[in-house]
Amino acid sequence: MNNIWLIIQNGVVTNRIVWDGNTNSFQPPAGSIQRPDRSGVGIGWRYDTSSDVFAASVEPAPSVPETVTMRQARLALLRAGLLKRATDAMAALPGDAGEAALIEWEYATSLRRDHPLVAGLGRTLGLDDATIDNLFRAASQIV
Repeated sequence: MNNIWLIIQNGVVTNRIVWDGNTNSFQPPAGSIQRPDRSGVGIGWRYDTSSDVFAASVEPAPSVPETVTMRQARLALLRAGLLKRATDAMAALPGDAGEAALIEWEYATSLRRDHPLVAGLGRTLGLDDATIDNLFRAASQIV
């Protein structure tokens, strides 16, 4: 049974990290809330701290930007408590794949949502597509 860690900002779930319990080095982000994966809570849900109750949002999610700058991507990961894990995951990739990932990470000026690095890193970090979309939305708001 997987657990999820929910990151709440201004009463709204902004990130959802799935954890299978197998990684001993996992450190949940500060201020996150743990729930069983079967809870169904997703990004955009509202959270009432006084009653510890989640409610699905009826507002449609904003569109996902196709591209963000690497600066925006890194700051969004930092704010979500994922930057160090992302950097460590790329550094741990073996051989040419690891070298290519690090070159992209260090020298690209932008990051496309459909880039294979995004999907691979998302899987490594336990992020579902909705969470990655939300990170891109958050990144696009950083000026």
